[in-house]
Amino acid sequence: MKRKVKWNILLFLVLAILLTIGISYVGLNQNVSKNKSTSDKEKTHKMSIAFVNEDQGAELSGKKYTFGDDIQTSVLKDKSHDWTTVSRGVAESGLKRDVYNLMIIIPDNFSKKALSLTSTSPEKIQVDYKINDVGNNDLKVEAEKTASSLVADINQRVIDVYFASILTNLQEAQDNISTLVAKEKKHTARYDNTVNNPLANYTNQFEAVQNYTSSSKESFSGFQDLLNGQKTALLDASKENAAYQKTLEGLVTLQEKNAPFGTTFADNLQKYSASLSSDSVQNELGTLEQANSVLYRELQSMQDSMSLMSQTQALQNYIEDVNKRITTLDTEMNNTIQADILHDVQVELANILSGKSGGNNESYTINDLRADVNNRFINRLKAEINGLQYFDSEDEELLGLSSDEYQRVKVLAKQFMNENSADFAEDKLNQKTEKTTILDSLQPVKNDKIQELTNTGVAIESKEVTLDETDENEQTEIKIQYDPNFTLSDIKILEDGIEIGSSAVSNQPGEDIVTFTQTKGAPHTYKVSFVAKLNGATDISFFGNLDVSLMAIQKMHKYVLKDDTLIMDPALTNTDLEDTELTQNALLIPIEKNEPFFKEADFTEAGKKMFREIQSIVRNYERSALLFQLYYGINVNSPNYSFELGQKLEDQATNSSYYAIFNRNNLLDAIVEKASGNVTKAYKDKLTNFESQIASYKQTMSDANDRSVDVAERLVKTSSEAAAQNESLAKMISEVDLWRSASSDLLKENQVVLQSGSDEKSAAMMVNSDFGGLLARSQSLADSTGSNLNAADGVYKTFDAIDQEAKNIQTSGKDLISEAGTLSKDLAKKLASDESFSKNFSGVMSNSRVGDRPNEGLYQFLSSPVEKVNGKTIAAGDKATPYYMVLIMTLIALFTSYVISHQEKKRIQHDAFSEELSLASKNLPITFLTSFVAIAEGIIIGAISGNIFNTSHIGFILWMGICVILMLMLVMSFTYLLRQLQMVGMFIILSLVGIYLFLTDAVGLNIDRSSIFGTLQTYSPLQYVEVLLNRILNGENNFLILMYIFIGVAALFIVLNLFVIRKSTLESEEAANEDI
Repeated sequence: MKRKVKWNILLFLVLAILLTIGISYVGLNQNVSKNKSTSDKEKTHKMSIAFVNEDQGAELSGKKYTFGDDIQTSVLKDKSHDWTTVSRGVAESGLKRDVYNLMIIIPDNFSKKALSLTSTSPEKIQVDYKINDVGNNDLKVEAEKTASSLVADINQRVIDVYFASILTNLQEAQDNISTLVAKEKKHTARYDNTVNNPLANYTNQFEAVQNYTSSSKESFSGFQDLLNGQKTALLDASKENAAYQKTLEGLVTLQEKNAPFGTTFADNLQKYSASLSSDSVQNELGTLEQANSVLYRELQSMQDSMSLMSQTQALQNYIEDVNKRITTLDTEMNNTIQADILHDVQVELANILSGKSGGNNESYTINDLRADVNNRFINRLKAEINGLQYFDSEDEELLGLSSDEYQRVKVLAKQFMNENSADFAEDKLNQKTEKTTILDSLQPVKNDKIQELTNTGVAIESKEVTLDETDENEQTEIKIQYDPNFTLSDIKILEDGIEIGSSAVSNQPGEDIVTFTQTKGAPHTYKVSFVAKLNGATDISFFGNLDVSLMAIQKMHKYVLKDDTLIMDPALTNTDLEDTELTQNALLIPIEKNEPFFKEADFTEAGKKMFREIQSIVRNYERSALLFQLYYGINVNSPNYSFELGQKLEDQATNSSYYAIFNRNNLLDAIVEKASGNVTKAYKDKLTNFESQIASYKQTMSDANDRSVDVAERLVKTSSEAAAQNESLAKMISEVDLWRSASSDLLKENQVVLQSGSDEKSAAMMVNSDFGGLLARSQSLADSTGSNLNAADGVYKTFDAIDQEAKNIQTSGKDLISEAGTLSKDLAKKLASDESFSKNFSGVMSNSRVGDRPNEGLYQFLSSPVEKVNGKTIAAGDKATPYYMVLIMTLIALFTSYVISHQEKKRIQHDAFSEELSLASKNLPITFLTSFVAIAEGIIIGAISGNIFNTSHIGFILWMGICVILMLMLVMSFTYLLRQLQMVGMFIILSLVGIYLFLTDAVGLNIDRSSIFGTLQTYSPLQYVEVLLNRILNGENNFLILMYIFIGVAALFIVLNLFVIRKSTLESEEAANEDI
């Protein structure tokens, strides 16, 4: 019987071969690396080295050396090893934790000992190093080699510094010699120039000083006369300046009064220019010209006929006669009826109401009848004036109260309070100024807004406007007029919402002209947008606005007839027309955005409160101005404002004001007029129809008469004047075009005039302000000149004292003696310096001999100034114990898992009722048994190892718990792999164990972290078990994370063991029969 091929046996063979080859290669690869040829040993074994630099540095010949920093910089550039600069504690901890292979320590007195070559007994330098002993001889050799190379480098550095010191001292000696000679020459020259030579001319020089003093006294007398003349001139100039300042103030006032007229003229001129440029005016002129031509031809045909004139004259005489009779009748009726009745009724009613008929003659006003109405106006005006606040000129300028309107309110309030002084406090009557701190708090916000307007600007966008198409090849202009303190940028033209090409030119400050070409066809909508930025160093008001106006100018051609022949043919072609100058059609585009500079959103909560206070201050002035206008009829905003200070307000109140209505107008007159109208109304209504008929007839006859006269005159004159009018009309059209062009130019020039007037006003106000300070300084200069004259006597006395002092100095030689003493001291210092130099020069290389014999110690030091001291080896903790612990736990876990999985397989073959249970229920007994055995083994291993090793520093219970967790994780994971994957599971277990056994550092191997073996070592689970045990046994506290991970893995495999999928019993029996 042919046997079936066992695929599981083939799989087992393949896995066995792979496991054998893999483990053999990994294990033997490390031994092969130890038997390399001599040439291979020359290659560097890359190590992780901790460099500890504790050098404090030292000085030699005034220069500080820190060899430790230089060595640190040098080694960090070495890429053959992984160098890390750390502290001593971190380095030793890293050796214990197997982070570093070598530790090199530069002591704190390294530079001090290196520079001890100037002493009699130089000390050798020590460099400490420690090697991480993991049983790898290659690592030890490489560490010794690295330390020797480092010591050789240090020796060379110290020798270089030493010889550099020698050369420096020798060069300083040479420099000192040349300096010595130079100082000798300097002091000799100084003695000759300052002592010997001045001694001869000493007396003559002080005699000259005395002569100069006398001359100075005479010169100062003339200077005093000059000061007298200057004082007189300054006083005269001060008077002239005061008169000039008054004249200048009058000029500023006159300019402020005349400013509104220029603005009104510019507005009217612009409106008139726009009206002349409209299409309707052009069309009306053309129609008038054609109509005049038709009338001329009609009159030419009837010039010889006079029958129409005769008929017209007869009709005119008849109409005139009838009109005279109707007029006479209408006059008599009005005189006898209407006028007499109305007058008599008004006179009689007035006498009755006023009491004149009874002997009295009285009049009544609203104030007489209802005084409370007038008092409410007065009280409200008093309250508003009481609420006014007054500030100095500087604060008024910042608050925006310096304009003429607000100043006029102050004058009116002053007059009102003078007339009602009993109702106001003394400080209000004097309009006492207050110093506000609100502006100081809001000044940063104002500065930020100025910065924002300067850098970012404000975006402006006009409303949409529809423009008809222009003639071909002609461009449309948009003139933008704005505040000259701003500059426009990013100007865009949007046609039907899409940006089109345009060019912008700044015509003058405050005016830009944008040119663009319209799309042909139907009318399009246009919109203008741009950004306005504030010019630098420009102030703004808290309540200021940016005013912008735009005007679109369309250019189109105008055509006239080529010849003088007058025809009425509407079908004129372009060949019959002659092109003349362009005309402009102006259209004003409104601006959508015209917002104030400041809003409440620009301020903080505190700032908003202060901003509202400023608004309240300004609104009090505005309400007061409105009340003065309503009650007294005095409008502070009117260009025709006039008010005489000192004259009562009631005398200057207008007739249309509430004051006049309440206090002047007699109510009886109004009652009489109303009552008389009612009395005569019924009678007058009856006559109204008759009068209207007469008036209608009179109007008809008057019109007929006018028409007849007009027809008669025109029939005579029209024939002769038609031709002249036709020529005059053509000439007038041409002149209108010229005038429109001139008005446009005049409008531009007027804009310049307004701008110049504004600048002139600002300049005049600035000159007026500056002139006050100049006048004060001039007065101060005059006062100081008088003080100078008073001090002249003191100057005379000073010159006398100088003259006497010169005589005393002439006989004195103290300065010479002092200079000679100074020179003597300098020579002594120079001598001491020379002695010091002599000692320093003799001290160079003085330690090269001890008595008469050479200094052998110095020579020995120079031959090898640095020696290395091996700090022996240090083991990174006890690695053998964790290794054996892992090995023991692995072997026990593998044995336990194999036995349990094999026994479970046999049990399943004989259990015929297991198919009736769920998957978890089937696996629950074996899982419980496995967990129980693993815990028991962990307790036994923990108890035995805990008694053998000293685990007091971590606690016996904790150690046993760790052993139980590790055994539970290993047994449960191995059991799951064997039960679920069987041979594949065994392959995985043996692979993990082989990787750990041959790649761990505990058996004397050192794996390069960057190699493939280092990668395999990183992913080995048993390697992390060894790390956990190593950290616990070495007393480290950083094992909790690994502990939690292992607990999680153990719990995971416990759950996985409950869900192992097994073959059915029947399949197991068939497999058993096949094996037989």
